[in-house]
Amino acid sequence: MVKRKGGSNIISQFDEVPDKYEDEVLEAYAIITEESGDFYLKQMKKFFNQLSIPKCFTSDIVECVDSFYALQGSLYASTSQKRDIILQMVLAFTITGSITNDDDIIDIIDVDKLIKYSNRLLKYRDNFNVIKETWKLFVSDDNFISAKLSLPELQKIKQSLNLDPSSLNDGLLIDMLSSCKTDEEGTMHNFDLGKSSNGLYINIKDFACILGNLGEFD
Repeated sequence: MVKRKGGSNIISQFDEVPDKYEDEVLEAYAIITEESGDFYLKQMKKFFNQLSIPKCFTSDIVECVDSFYALQGSLYASTSQKRDIILQMVLAFTITGSITNDDDIIDIIDVDKLIKYSNRLLKYRDNFNVIKETWKLFVSDDNFISAKLSLPELQKIKQSLNLDPSSLNDGLLIDMLSSCKTDEEGTMHNFDLGKSSNGLYINIKDFACILGNLGEFD
């Protein structure tokens, strides 16, 4: 358990879905399905726009969706980390079950999965000012929204967030970052295709996840 200085435990409600967020997702889902019958991956950008979610939290998904359609029909046959990220995105949002070839992929959105994932995005939206101001403490780039931090640079986080050093050593910091890679059910959090070729780093979306797991949005 991570602690604040002074000994208080951090108990996050990050993945609990408030009724208001479920209602927002269902309303946007209903608008899209009323127009097209089903909700397809290619309509995700429109969905995010309806919910007014900042693009820095959704651009990874939109890019991943575009790559999915560009590679459709030959996706499963390729062997790369990029392919693996795209397939994880498909499993995170659609009614697709196990994938053994491209014919197994169904690009129709699963509403329950959509509610679960969108819960985090809506919390990022509603806490965007907090996320931005805290993120700016760690990056010097003028275009701080698109900045990236390497693992050594993350050591500043535990000091600035007023965390108990005895409960958040370097190993636990790495574990915390790992928890933002996937949730408890193994669903990937960030579908940034750049991570398939540019090594280990975190961006503002990963950082928002860290803040959420630390209970900053509760």
